Amino acid sequence: MDMNINVTIGETKELRETLEMLCIALQHKGPSGAIITNNIVPAKQETKLTPVIPVKQETKITPIIPTSPIIPVIPVTPSAPIIPAAPAAPVMTLPTATAKQYTLAEIQDACAPLVDAGKMEAISAIVQGFGVASIGQLPEDKIGELVIKLRALGAKL
Repeated sequence: MDMNINVTIGETKELRETLEMLCIALQHKGPSGAIITNNIVPAKQETKLTPVIPVKQETKITPIIPTSPIIPVIPVTPSAPIIPAAPAAPVMTLPTATAKQYTLAEIQDACAPLVDAGKMEAISAIVQGFGVASIGQLPEDKIGELVIKLRALGAKL
């Protein structure tokens, strides 16, 4: 059986009414396949249907690029209770000793083994470095420096 249905529609309201009547007509089909309409016929209005062509809209997706590296935050749970540190021990000051004052005889006695070891030229260079020709001419404030340099040569002072 072939069925042809022609629908002419004008407005949206008419479309709804036409579809309602079509549904009613399809439910009242007679035994021979004829449609019983119960005399429900809408007013005929001829309207040209213009096909609607859907327009595909493009959606731009802009990726979000982070400007700084993502650093995960990891919660830290202490395994033992946190005990505040004990206050620092007070700084102890030690009394300073005065530098030993060497006599000319002690310095000369300390230089004797160096002279025997062949270091006379080194001793002379040290003494002349202070701007004097002999140890006896050295100012008292330079004796400490002289002792340090003689110890470096191996003197026992």
